[in-house]
Amino acid sequence: MPTTPPGRDRAVDVARLAALVVVMFGHCALLLATIDSGGLRIGNLIGQVPAVAAITWIVQVMPLFFLAGGAAGAYGHHAGVPWGSWLFARAQRLCRPVFWYLAAWSVGLVVVALTLGPESAAGLGRESVALLWFLGVYLVALAFVPPLTRLSSGRAVAILLGCLVVAAAAIDGIRFAVGTPGAGVANFVVVWLIPVAIGVAYARRLIAARAALAVAVSAFVAQVILVAAGPYEVSLVVTGAERISNVSPPTLVLALHCTWMSCAFVLAAGAIRRWAQRPRVWRVVATGNGGAMTLYLWHIPGSRSPRSACTPSGWTPTTCTPPTSGPCSRSARSSSRW
Repeated sequence: MPTTPPGRDRAVDVARLAALVVVMFGHCALLLATIDSGGLRIGNLIGQVPAVAAITWIVQVMPLFFLAGGAAGAYGHHAGVPWGSWLFARAQRLCRPVFWYLAAWSVGLVVVALTLGPESAAGLGRESVALLWFLGVYLVALAFVPPLTRLSSGRAVAILLGCLVVAAAAIDGIRFAVGTPGAGVANFVVVWLIPVAIGVAYARRLIAARAALAVAVSAFVAQVILVAAGPYEVSLVVTGAERISNVSPPTLVLALHCTWMSCAFVLAAGAIRRWAQRPRVWRVVATGNGGAMTLYLWHIPGSRSPRSACTPSGWTPTTCTPPTSGPCSRSARSSSRW
């Protein structure tokens, strides 16, 4: 294992790895797949059992991944480096394993089309790409890191975060008025820019612990009130059964979630950093971060194969009606996205 620089912020590495591990666990635990005479059907547990949707407020940890990207970007940004060169260097490390992943999937989908039919291959193809949604958004949000490093005070950070939250609410208003999810597509950038901005502010030590606590509590309470009052859903992942998705595109609820979870990290960063100083812990974290994206990519086919093999009769592992009717057919239209 390469020598770790003394000044490295290990809490950021823990956040990045933890986010991907939790997301991978969620994909494996919540995914339901069936094979029947119509081919392969993919669904998720939350679509069938809405009562467990509240757990997504804990396991929706993608804000930590974006925060880690913002913090790492701020640590690695140096004055005088061209914006394009900086972004290309960071994107290259992220995207290199993606190209190999897509090449392998292309071969696999040909096999699926020949064995299970073109409809099943098309469904699997959509799923394999859908789980990569965050890469494009992440790269766009990452492009804002250099200008974000110009923030020089906690007040400037507070104003920026307030503007982003207000913008998310305004875009939601347009979305609800128009009546189509596409009207809220701008929130893909606005909402996911929140944890990136907090990550940059954290790296530049612009957020005091007391301020982080106040913002985290306020954002969490506001999120609870919004969901209780409606029309927002509880779930923070795509289930295929929701009326209004909080994720695709993101809503004000997800913006508040990003805010309080990112601030919670700022509060816990010191303890996480001390924990990561332990040799055994850091060995696992450093190794995991070295292949984090590869691990994430290749868990996707692994999370589907066991479920498919266990349900060849067309029934899901839970007590449910066949996938041609009932909640299974509804949830089969979409797997969980994080």
